Amino acid sequence: SNSSHTPLCKASTSTDVELFVEFSIAVPSMILYGLFFVVYFKSFQLRSSYYLLFFVHSCINIVYFVSRALLLRVSSFSPLCQWVLDHFGHFEYTFTPLYFLYHYSQHAQALSIIAINVNRVVAIYFYNSFNMLHYTTYVLLFSLLFIPLPLTWHLLISPVKYIPSPPMIAMDYERIVNYPGLSILHLFVDTIATGVVAATSVLILAQMKSLQKRRKTNERSLIIVSLLLSFGLLMAATVQYLIHSLSRNSSAYYFVLNHRWIITNFVTLFPPWSLLLLSSVVRTEISSLLSISPPLPPSSRPLVPPPSTTIYRIITLRGISPRRGSTIRASALPTRKAVTLPLGVGEGENSRLHRFRGSIPVPPPTPSSHKYTLIHESTISNNNVIIEIEKSTSPSPRL
Repeated sequence: SNSSHTPLCKASTSTDVELFVEFSIAVPSMILYGLFFVVYFKSFQLRSSYYLLFFVHSCINIVYFVSRALLLRVSSFSPLCQWVLDHFGHFEYTFTPLYFLYHYSQHAQALSIIAINVNRVVAIYFYNSFNMLHYTTYVLLFSLLFIPLPLTWHLLISPVKYIPSPPMIAMDYERIVNYPGLSILHLFVDTIATGVVAATSVLILAQMKSLQKRRKTNERSLIIVSLLLSFGLLMAATVQYLIHSLSRNSSAYYFVLNHRWIITNFVTLFPPWSLLLLSSVVRTEISSLLSISPPLPPSSRPLVPPPSTTIYRIITLRGISPRRGSTIRASALPTRKAVTLPLGVGEGENSRLHRFRGSIPVPPPTPSSHKYTLIHESTISNNNVIIEIEKSTSPSPRL
């Protein structure tokens, strides 16, 4: 008698082809995410607040894609579809944790895009305030991970079941507590995220003239990424509105529900490609990781071996409190030349950022030049800075 009430799955070969195309598109992006994770942990050039937020955003994207794939996409393949409906077509708690994770990561995804854009605004408007950028980053991280909890906690106590969504299947939940519908909550969050991203882009554009030429190009690239992400969020908000407003038994409702993967995959899988195209640092690190650096043309190949670098003296400055932009007196250095600390050095310095480049007000480097490297020694004392004096020597040409 139970089998007579079991809904029928209408998945077909065309459905399987569509799902196969979706996963084929996702595989290269997942590989690129993995390469970014490797270079993020290996390269100190990527240890900035922007890349930290982008790393968290990437993790959220992967969690969202995997939870959605396991919950709704794999189960829609024709060999599994009817079996899933037969065994999980009634309310139970088997897939409740995965269902919660799916909706939690979807909210966190939109909020992480807000965090990335707010970080750009803070970096531009408070460029000389390291503490402002440092603490704002962790406030944003806490917010994007905490705010989704009040929106999705009730799903942890709600049983779920699979339902037909011709030609695929979807999932529904039983409301244990009186809470707004999921489509309303997603529409609300996506709309706010779209507005904030648009507002931050305007704030960045307002400061474009005051930025240096090199930074201006970088910010323009980030604005393009922001606008594309904003467009994706706007489309996601539109889809959520249609899902909420259309009749659940209409063909239009099922069409929107089954094809919204085009929009969600754009928002989820686009970020690593944008970073690869717009960040020369990421491109260089990934190329180095894969050992695919292009060879020099014959006309520009050097006739001399690469310079050799040796450390010939190390001094320690004790009892000072290095601040960003401060100058070490010439009497403290062996070459008697003043050295200005770079902007990365300051109070409350992140312990991960432990190597910096110094700037020396001297004429252009000669074949034998000195390079100052500032190393923050947080393990000894917060007021200790070691300066390594490196001697770079270029050998004679070999003809």
